Amino acid sequence: MESQFSPTLVMEHLGMLRRRNIDGVVLFGFTGITEELIAPWKASLVLLARDAQGFASVCYDDEGAIHILMQRLYEQGHRNISFLGVPHSDITTGKRRHDAYLAFCKKT
Repeated sequence: MESQFSPTLVMEHLGMLRRRNIDGVVLFGFTGITEELIAPWKASLVLLARDAQGFASVCYDDEGAIHILMQRLYEQGHRNISFLGVPHSDITTGKRRHDAYLAFCKKT
C-alpha cells in the first residue's frame, strides 16, 4: 500500500488492514506520522526510518551514509559536489541528509 506521505491515507490503510485482521504492519515512517495515529498498533507495528517512543523501529544511519559517500567522492578528487534531496519538511530523510552534507562541506 502506498500512503504517498499522507497521514490521512495511512489512517485509511490501517483501518482497512484492521478490518482484514492483519497480524502486523511494517510502516515506513515520515514526518506526518504521529504516535497518536499509530497508538492502536503499538504491539504489532514496526516503524522504518523513524523512532517513536514505545514502538519497535528500524532506522538507518542517514548521516553516516552521507559522510561515507561524500568522503569517497572527496578522496576521488571531486570538490564541486551538489546535493539533490527531498524537502526539509521531511525530517526523517530530507533534513538529516542535507545537514550531514553541509557538515561535510564545512569541515573540508
